[in-house]
Amino acid sequence: MYEVLDPVLSVNYKELAFDPEYKSADVIVTGSNLFENVTVTAPAGFTLSTASFTPNEEGRVIADTVTVTWDGTTAVAGDLVIAGGSASVVIPAKTTAVSNLDCYVPLYTDKTNIVPDPYLNDPTKFGGWGEKKFVSIVSKPDSVLCGSHSGLIDGGGSMDVILTGLMKTNTQYIARLQIRTFGGNFQLGVWGMDAFNTADVSDSLDTQEAWAPITLTFATGDSLPDVQGMFLNNYQRTGKRAFLDNWELYDLGPLNVINPEVGENKIYMAGGRIVADFHLATAAPVDLTVYNLQGAQILTESMSGNAGKNVRMLNTDLAPGVYIVKVHSQGKQFVGKVIK
Repeated sequence: MYEVLDPVLSVNYKELAFDPEYKSADVIVTGSNLFENVTVTAPAGFTLSTASFTPNEEGRVIADTVTVTWDGTTAVAGDLVIAGGSASVVIPAKTTAVSNLDCYVPLYTDKTNIVPDPYLNDPTKFGGWGEKKFVSIVSKPDSVLCGSHSGLIDGGGSMDVILTGLMKTNTQYIARLQIRTFGGNFQLGVWGMDAFNTADVSDSLDTQEAWAPITLTFATGDSLPDVQGMFLNNYQRTGKRAFLDNWELYDLGPLNVINPEVGENKIYMAGGRIVADFHLATAAPVDLTVYNLQGAQILTESMSGNAGKNVRMLNTDLAPGVYIVKVHSQGKQFVGKVIK
């Protein structure tokens, strides 16, 4: 009497979705107890880097890869099938002609987005923990902002962008992310921006089940630790579920604070208007600029600053919301955020 072992196949995708900005994916195939070739078939409109794998002498396929590429024009709604003996894996596949650019208007057209995969198409470009995943037009089309994928934190978890090697010291950055939250607050944040100050920088947010752009500004220190990154999560927050898409991060240039005693520089609201309270080492022209969370410039004013303390009430009435205020003089600047 002999034990008969059934053939087994597994892959790294449960479904495949493509759009005009995302046209190929690497499907990794692993299997055992396979004693004939493993074949791969795909719908019209897809090409494959290989159509079969040959198991080794032990009947195993060890992380072999087939690259699936969409031609960009053929509408596909079918299955990718990987089969070996009596084992098979069926991966539902779908394409869309809807571009990510239909809903993605970048904060800047003259700067490079540092996030490697702003449309959240490729899971290998993201880290994190807990119940993080990607949803697609295959099984959850109503949960995708545009294009073929969005991210999802379903319960407790964190979606992270690893920025190690991509950030510079003494530099100011601005990030923006489209988010849709359910059940309470999440937080958008960054870690590893200063080797000597290990606290995260984060903002709590609750979009109340609507897609909304969330912006975060931060600055790096004199030196960076070994690992840096950004996150969206509900750690010690009340949120239950969040969808995310269109992740942006831009280098705003070197950070030179007007006064080394940063705590003496303040941005606040008084009488419904923004007040900039800052110090200058010497008298100099000063530019003050206000942006909304979408990165649009709301107001710019210039003034002749005095040596020492300066207080300026900006001449604008603002709708309720969150605003970024930049004070710039002689190539140096500081940035503050206010909520009305």
